[in-house]
Amino acid sequence: MPATLLTPAQLRAHIETDLSDTALQRALDSEEAEIIRLSGAHSVADAETDMRAGGGKYLFLSRPASAISSVTEVVTGFLGETSTVLASNDYRSWHDGRALHRLATGTNPRSSWGDRITVVFTPENDTAQRTKVLIDLCRLALQYSAVQEEQV
Repeated sequence: MPATLLTPAQLRAHIETDLSDTALQRALDSEEAEIIRLSGAHSVADAETDMRAGGGKYLFLSRPASAISSVTEVVTGFLGETSTVLASNDYRSWHDGRALHRLATGTNPRSSWGDRITVVFTPENDTAQRTKVLIDLCRLALQYSAVQEEQV
């Protein structure tokens, strides 16, 4: 994962400002931290793991998945817990990889998700969208003025 999506020099290609590189870097760091806080870490080639409570027909991931490596379902019963690694025909991916629908057909059929589900997946690369959002947030932050009135 890169330290930042943009450098001050790259930001200057989109925003006209006379601020120093240090000031621009502070703005970049602040706005990028907010993106990460609200949307998670930037996409990387490595897999991510989501742990979710089950019970329904749909399971929503923290971010869209470009590929799913494994789905493990844990069901708690009278005799303890049963953990099952699901086959790819036990669920279907919906909504551009953001949701998984549990299927009542397949190798391990169930009409709803078990008690706990662990999904290992590769997140969709959204670097281009994050970079645009970072530019827009920096533009807003640098244009904002806290005064009630300005005169030129």
